[in-house]
Amino acid sequence: VDALMLASELKEGHKSDYELLSKQPVRFHRSVASPTEEAEHAACRPVIGLDEKGGVQRVTVDEQHRTIFDGAPSEGGKFLESASVLLRLLYSEKLVVSQGFECGDIVILDAKRVLWGKTALKAGTGCEMVCEGGFVSRDDALSKAKILRRRLGAP
Repeated sequence: VDALMLASELKEGHKSDYELLSKQPVRFHRSVASPTEEAEHAACRPVIGLDEKGGVQRVTVDEQHRTIFDGAPSEGGKFLESASVLLRLLYSEKLVVSQGFECGDIVILDAKRVLWGKTALKAGTGCEMVCEGGFVSRDDALSKAKILRRRLGAP
């Protein structure tokens, strides 16, 4: 899904939901600790991030790691309604692009522009699917710095 198109569709058809999701900060948190990866991501930002001119810079749709709604309790229900509208648009056939791949295909995505996922693999294709992330982002750099400071005992 093109995140910018998703935000545009929301703004055109559901202006109040767009306004709320682009202004109300929400906390996101994800920690990973495994033999091959260690990461700690934390952010408090609106679901729809805007730049200084009001243009969409990012759309964060991470239902597993959204944790705390920091708004007034009376606004919590409205936030959930707005998030539901966004999710309905996200999964609409109009915005989802499905692409098949062959063994050896390599895909590079702009993670700020594309909201991506994958469907189930078909058994017996003779090709083992490997999804390997090669992400370099501000959030990843901050996470690595936080972990390094902790390991070194620095504040």
